[in-house]
Amino acid sequence: MVYVPRYNLSWLNIIVPSLYISTVSFYLYTMQILTALYKSYFGTEPQEIRKLPGAGSNRTYYRLHDNERSVIGAIGEQPEENKAFISYTKAFMEKGLPVPELLAVNEDNTAYLLEDLGDASLADMLFKEKEYDEKGEVYQYLKMALRDLAKFQTIGHEGLDYSVAFPTDRFDKQAILWDLNYFKYCFLKPADIPFREELLEKDFLSLCRDIEALPSDFFMFRDFQSRNIMIKDDELRYIDYQGGRKGPCAYDVVSLLYQARADIPQHVRDEMLEYFISINSDSLGQTATAFRAGFDKVVLLRTLQVLGAYGFRGLVESKLHFVKSIPFAVKNLKRLIAKETLWRDFPQLNQVCEFIAADERFQTLEHKEGLTIHLSSFSYMKGYPVDPGLNGGGFVFDCRALPNPGRLPEYKQLTGMNQPVIDYLEEYDEVSAFVENAWNLVKPAVENYLERGFNNLSVAFGCTGGQHRSVYCAEQLKRRINDHFDVTIDFLHREQ
Repeated sequence: MVYVPRYNLSWLNIIVPSLYISTVSFYLYTMQILTALYKSYFGTEPQEIRKLPGAGSNRTYYRLHDNERSVIGAIGEQPEENKAFISYTKAFMEKGLPVPELLAVNEDNTAYLLEDLGDASLADMLFKEKEYDEKGEVYQYLKMALRDLAKFQTIGHEGLDYSVAFPTDRFDKQAILWDLNYFKYCFLKPADIPFREELLEKDFLSLCRDIEALPSDFFMFRDFQSRNIMIKDDELRYIDYQGGRKGPCAYDVVSLLYQARADIPQHVRDEMLEYFISINSDSLGQTATAFRAGFDKVVLLRTLQVLGAYGFRGLVESKLHFVKSIPFAVKNLKRLIAKETLWRDFPQLNQVCEFIAADERFQTLEHKEGLTIHLSSFSYMKGYPVDPGLNGGGFVFDCRALPNPGRLPEYKQLTGMNQPVIDYLEEYDEVSAFVENAWNLVKPAVENYLERGFNNLSVAFGCTGGQHRSVYCAEQLKRRINDHFDVTIDFLHREQ
């Protein structure tokens, strides 16, 4: 790993007033930093730097690459948070834990380069999985994640320098109350849920005492959810642990199994919980019975924290995707409400949660009542597709200017769904740029259609034969839509 000296920001003052940095100026500064980091490590400048989709944090990620390699660059506004990530990554790498390799860091800890783990995450699979066969890939990945988690919590914890932890080095009373107040101020109040504040605060303190009493001599990721679990070469790799601290091991298990949008069936959650206990029984710091007894309280705390996050992003910031995520968290809350013994010490919180669970605004949304995106690939030689939504419009993207694998004999019998064709197309920057540009056009249209209550949007990709390029691009856009929106996709490769 290499370090690059800090950059002087004073030159920005020549361009803009000191209290305002223009988007262009900040972009130029970011490119300067990342280019310097890349060159310091590889000896050459990147041929392209592309911003990656946001992830709800104050860090911005970029993919930097040339013809031989690809890495991820991160720009963070909080040097202390970056320092925690960098320190943890070094420690985990030394212990052989599956994290991205740290390549280069600038001197003031505002930017760093990481190994590129690709775009495939466990979330991609969980959001689509319906069966959860015990011998199936997703089921086995969940078990693998829990095995790795147990190692991070114990092996990763040993000798770890928590002095760099940000914003706190342990999941203590203050941190727990932050989560509970996040729920109160960012969900209850914006949603106008009635409650008696003095009684709710009393319940918060009771729940806080119960969580604090759990054994906490473990490394706690804080956000061990499937979007932060990448899949590369059939192995799982873990990111976004910069908020890590000492805490109860149950919290990360809950974060994975009760991730609201993943909507894992309860029987699978129960099976995975027992699996985690069985492989980690000697390291729980308590009996298996005691662990199970405290588990539902951690589920409650995490569910309230998630509702606070969805409330802030959705009800306060008016981001529709988060508003549509609320019913999934409420579904978790409904399961907890049925556990009468859980609420004996939290009567006001129980009343509040029952009100939320019964509120018609937060019931599970049915796809059939929302937006349907008619997504397809087609061959120009066989004519334009008909808009199934009968709106007489939509997006049609012409893929014929992209490199054509169909001209090569080894790809003639394959389609854009086959891995050799995918690998071929992804070697070309213009292909990824084309998909990114299509997404940047479709995404705001979907957001607008959802807000206005429209029912249909047509998106089609065409190429000469409707076999390779258009199929690949349609598949890529389908994945992005599934990741970002709660909509129905009517999907068709017309020529296949």
